[in-house]
Amino acid sequence: MDMKAVFSQEGNLYLNTSMTQAAFTKSRLVQHLNEPGCLARRDDDGWHFSAWSFTGTVFAAPESDGGQSAAAVRAGGTVLLEGKAFDGYTLGDYLDSGDKASAFCAGAAVCAAIESALEQGAFVPPSGGGGIFLSPDFCSIVFLPSGLLETALLCAGGGTYGRMQGVYVNRALSGDAALKFIQAAVAYRLLAGDFPFPAEDEDEREEDLYDGNYIPAARRVWALDGKLAAGIDNALRRAAGLRKAGGKFGASAITEGAKPSGQAAEATRRAGMQFPLKALYRELGLTEDGRLPADGKLAAVIHKANVSQEAFDAETRRWRERFAMRLGRKRFFRHNRTAISVAAAASTVVIFLTALFISGDRSKPTSKGLTAMQTAEMFYSAVNTMDITAADACSSGKQAGNIVDMVGTFYVTAKTQASYNSALRTVSPAEWLNCNDMNYRMCGLSQLTIGNSKGELYFPAPAKSASAPAITEDGGTPVSDGSAKSLKAAYSFVFHEGDDELTVISYEDILTLTFRRNRWIITGISHTSELTQTLSAKAFAADYRAAIGHQAELLAAMEELRRQYPWLPAGSEIIAAGKFSSEKAAF
Repeated sequence: MDMKAVFSQEGNLYLNTSMTQAAFTKSRLVQHLNEPGCLARRDDDGWHFSAWSFTGTVFAAPESDGGQSAAAVRAGGTVLLEGKAFDGYTLGDYLDSGDKASAFCAGAAVCAAIESALEQGAFVPPSGGGGIFLSPDFCSIVFLPSGLLETALLCAGGGTYGRMQGVYVNRALSGDAALKFIQAAVAYRLLAGDFPFPAEDEDEREEDLYDGNYIPAARRVWALDGKLAAGIDNALRRAAGLRKAGGKFGASAITEGAKPSGQAAEATRRAGMQFPLKALYRELGLTEDGRLPADGKLAAVIHKANVSQEAFDAETRRWRERFAMRLGRKRFFRHNRTAISVAAAASTVVIFLTALFISGDRSKPTSKGLTAMQTAEMFYSAVNTMDITAADACSSGKQAGNIVDMVGTFYVTAKTQASYNSALRTVSPAEWLNCNDMNYRMCGLSQLTIGNSKGELYFPAPAKSASAPAITEDGGTPVSDGSAKSLKAAYSFVFHEGDDELTVISYEDILTLTFRRNRWIITGISHTSELTQTLSAKAFAADYRAAIGHQAELLAAMEELRRQYPWLPAGSEIIAAGKFSSEKAAF
């Protein structure tokens, strides 16, 4: 019997657990034998999905010359999980086979099946290429149960997990986001010849995922279709909420929001989010429905671009060098965060103690007297202006704490950079637009909406000394200790990555607020969707200067520029930022 990790024989599909009978019994893995996988079948009407699971176990004895005892045989063999399927190979087998046509057909079929599952709302487990099993005609696919697959591959050792699962997945993601990542990783492998995050070491790969340390498809493949490159890179750049704890990176999963009911709502949700399958098929030399052409050969692919292959490759090398320098600085600050924080704290301790002596606890901000919406505005304003004290004063819990920690990291990094170059300040996006100073960098929010209302991003947090009375109702509804409320917020988080890159992440959040004693507190925050784009900071600055040149009035100039950069702060935010900057300077 072939003893690969995943293989078929006589119409049965096997997963080698790499466990002896004794180890398998102790693991109680048999209790999870019914964990759901998925069977996808393609016909003339498209892809159809049904549940699939293993049906039993088989003991695979080691090769023996007949002289071993029964106990020795049991100790040396392994337990296989068995399920009904068909003959074929895993996606990983096809990709490693050296047969380009088969590899392209297999990968395209997997991308198409995932896309169809997302459109239909069908369940597909986030299994990597070692757990995606395809028939020779690529019309039947089994996605193995991901929990059982991960356990078996981890037990196999020797880099098996990284090769068959790790390079395909981002374990910090779940739901649709996890499947989109797998789809993008497979497409990237087909087009570029390697995986976006290929590190064999688990910790190294997790950190690369956290930092987005890969060459974007748009820079990796010359003359690649723009929509295809954007579809791949948006999925691979998902902000995964990874955090470093205990010396290692761990995942705080981000899930997609609940799917809207009704065809119209679902169409709205999916608008602009479909993976460009036809563009992928064209790039691979397949037919419009993702099959091998009738002559059995991949079609010739003709690329046209404004730059030559040589110039493109040279620019990619330069970009990679610049990115590596920025990444090195970022990781230095992260790996030495404690030392930097201590240094920053030491430099400000005199100011802090003086302020504490003068005003004491009474000067600290509070959400007492604020409505739930105002409390949300206070929190997002604090994030926007890197006011850790105000953010901490109106929130509690792990999820909010992670955001406050992130703001703290940006704050310390900004102050440390400014200590080396006093002209290099970090301000919120709307402040940046007011400053007209190309030395400044951005870090903050824009276009905040809460529910159906425009939110303030420079909300003045009240001090405890104001002694505002506690509210007894909010929006006509009585509130008391223990009352809860949920709000939906949307905004863009904008920040510079070094001098050359500007990152914009558009978020939709669900906030949970709880009324504790006499005030609203944000007790839960979940990102329900996000979209990341990376821009040239220099190109944006040039466009900004050009817009200012066309329109002497700032708001009119920004209205013009917003057609090209829709994430730009609204006019009301720019006005509020100007007032905020003036008050800060006066203070």
